[in-house]
Amino acid sequence: MTANVGLSLLPTGNSASGAHTDTQHHRTDIQGLRAIAVLSVVIFHAMGDVLPGGFVGVDIFFVISGYLISGILMDEMERSRFSLGGFYERRIRRLFPALFVMLATVMVAGLVLLPPWQMAELGHTGFSTIFFVSNFDLFSMSGYFDSEAQARPLLHTWSLAVEEQFYLLFPLVLLGLMHVARRQLRVILFVGALGSLALSLWTLQHNAAAAFYLAPFRGYELMMGALLARLPFPLRAPGWLRDAVSVAGLVMIAASLFLINGETAFPGLAALMPCAGAALVLFAGAGGASLGGKLISNRLTAFFGGISYSLYLWHWPVLVLGRAVLLAAPTPVQTVAMIGLAVMLATASRRWIEQPFLRSRGARTTVFAFGGAAMMLGAMATGATVMAQGLPSRFGPAAEKMFAAREDFNPRRPECHHYLNAITPYANNCAFGSTGATPSAAMWSDSHGAELVAALGEQMAPADGAILEITSSACPPAIGYVSMAYPLCSAQNDVTLQGLLKDARISTVYLAAFYSGYARADWPAIAIGLAQSVGALTHAGKHVVLIYPIPVFSHDVPTALGVMAQRGEDAAGYSVAWADFAIANRAAFDLLDGLRAKFGVDAIHPEQALCHDGRCFAYDQTSGPLYFNRDHLSLAGARLLLHHAEMPAVGALAQTMR
Repeated sequence: MTANVGLSLLPTGNSASGAHTDTQHHRTDIQGLRAIAVLSVVIFHAMGDVLPGGFVGVDIFFVISGYLISGILMDEMERSRFSLGGFYERRIRRLFPALFVMLATVMVAGLVLLPPWQMAELGHTGFSTIFFVSNFDLFSMSGYFDSEAQARPLLHTWSLAVEEQFYLLFPLVLLGLMHVARRQLRVILFVGALGSLALSLWTLQHNAAAAFYLAPFRGYELMMGALLARLPFPLRAPGWLRDAVSVAGLVMIAASLFLINGETAFPGLAALMPCAGAALVLFAGAGGASLGGKLISNRLTAFFGGISYSLYLWHWPVLVLGRAVLLAAPTPVQTVAMIGLAVMLATASRRWIEQPFLRSRGARTTVFAFGGAAMMLGAMATGATVMAQGLPSRFGPAAEKMFAAREDFNPRRPECHHYLNAITPYANNCAFGSTGATPSAAMWSDSHGAELVAALGEQMAPADGAILEITSSACPPAIGYVSMAYPLCSAQNDVTLQGLLKDARISTVYLAAFYSGYARADWPAIAIGLAQSVGALTHAGKHVVLIYPIPVFSHDVPTALGVMAQRGEDAAGYSVAWADFAIANRAAFDLLDGLRAKFGVDAIHPEQALCHDGRCFAYDQTSGPLYFNRDHLSLAGARLLLHHAEMPAVGALAQTMR
């Protein structure tokens, strides 16, 4: 699962009673773990290459949260002091003030910076955030046509929703267990955590997005903390043993930050490493200060641990809205400046919003009234934004014309593109071109071929020709390539290759892919698999045409062009440097050049149509916007490419059609 993730660093109470009262209240190692968790995610979101596994900070904090809150709940229940109303009063005091200030600020900023469809989506996710169900909302948006995760200012609230859904039911379940099965509580918690883990593993194989976003498949991480709160702590364990356990925990956390990455099947078993690491540090510190705890206890970690909740709330919106201002990927200096702004906002939020509400002496009824009013007003504002469709009247006709390009994709994508929910039989592939014509060519590609095949069909129709679309999400035409996000990719490619080899009608096969979009670790498999595909097709007498990479942009192109038009800037200048494009695709160029030399196949070079004078452009004065998002050509872009690029294969194909 690609880890465009958020972090839930929920404050977990400023006091505890019973067995961990004194140690828990004053434990600096917990603040250190909080700091590690939030800083890991901030660095991952801002500079993913620096800390590829930084998103595991959310898992670290799930364990901390389960440990602290469950410990407080169980202690109150044992003393007959538990009150469900009191528990939710504390949650409202902790969460609502800072959360609703952030939501209001982001909504206002969105009105200034975001195009209508992103503003409408922001209203939608804002509404679901208010009711702590944004994880369901974001899970439903994980399809191919939704705006990219990096453009969603409230993406990070999914983990907030997961925790609150867990704590909606867990106190009641725990209360029942404390009454009827107190002696078996550890065993029941262990079995519950094991069941959630097993469910997560099964779901990860069938629906990775569900395993990532939904609470039942994350519950084992929170229950690990709850189980830890009920274990007999090593109060008399020798110091050297607790030191060793705590250092081992830190090593596991550090290893997970660098060894896990966005291509790792996650959460599942991979999440156990950071979770277990956090658990070991917590366990060792329960008997007194440990070596590992001391290593992460200093003024700096105390500061970031203290602002962790507010920094969680602010860092992602600042990064997303900062990119919306720049309309490009930020430079390192700009990135550091945005992180600095997020830290300042978090510090101010902690001092002037969080702490005053925590210290206030308002009655419980007042707190619930405040919470209800905030939810009602927030729901009204976000709901109105959705109903107004993101307020398109904010933009003029020139901007609207650019925005319209986001709909300029293959109109038959929903019908003809494979989303790999199931294997599509070869006979079910769509044909483009002259109605009823026998297809003589095929486009075998990931999603980057879907618009090209539509444009090729238009080109072939006058000569009574047709072409098959065989395109699959994130699945390059490489035999044997295994995708963690799309487990059916390999089987679908096997079906496609066998179908093409047996189909005597098909004389020409186009192969394309979003080469730079795949992880570096996947490249050996892609290179081997693509060579096998080309070799098998050429051996069968097929005419193979390799389509080289297209330039891609760091920002959604219709959004950038529309905002530029609104600002009065020249959209024709929106481009990326040829040198940057060449560097990003050096491996792809080398691979395709090698295949051409080995098998004598033809090629199409998109840069011949899209690049000149050292730049690669997203807009053409005649054709208009050339992309419908940041990395997929629009139909206008595909037509321009086919019109201008040198295409020896098209001439040969025309001859076969005559």
